[in-house]
Amino acid sequence: MDISVVEQAKNVYFDEILKLLNNLKIPDINSDDGKDYLHGNHISVQQDPNNVVFTVDQANNAIVLTANKLSAQFFCDSFREHSFLFVTAKGHLEVIMDTVNIGVGLQFTTQTLPDGRIVPAINSVDVLVDIDRNDIDIKIWGNIWADFAAAFEIFFKSTVVQLI
Repeated sequence: MDISVVEQAKNVYFDEILKLLNNLKIPDINSDDGKDYLHGNHISVQQDPNNVVFTVDQANNAIVLTANKLSAQFFCDSFREHSFLFVTAKGHLEVIMDTVNIGVGLQFTTQTLPDGRIVPAINSVDVLVDIDRNDIDIKIWGNIWADFAAAFEIFFKSTVVQLI
């Protein structure tokens, strides 16, 4: 496959991918009892198309898309956390990530259906998520307990990176 054709059109369709990501509806998150929540969640992604690279992984019969130096922000307009009978933290938060490197490959293959038909299939390969914990800034605003939690941001950055 000649990847140069895909590479030439990259600026046009990567802008469309960014529009899709930036308009993505992120659902509210509620605990089972409804007392803890994250409401009004949304993201903003910025990426220079010059830092997006397409390559071919011939061994896996895949096209690999890698976005280097991606910047993204996650916003939560309203969160609440409680312990026992007391609301311990309430407010809003922002997570800013800079220079994140992500990549994914699409492997083209076939699969056999239960009725014996062979049809095309796509698998993900060459998945890369490289986030430096020093490139994450977590900002928490709200009541005094939220401010207290913000003071300990350095201790839970690694956990956030692992979750992502």
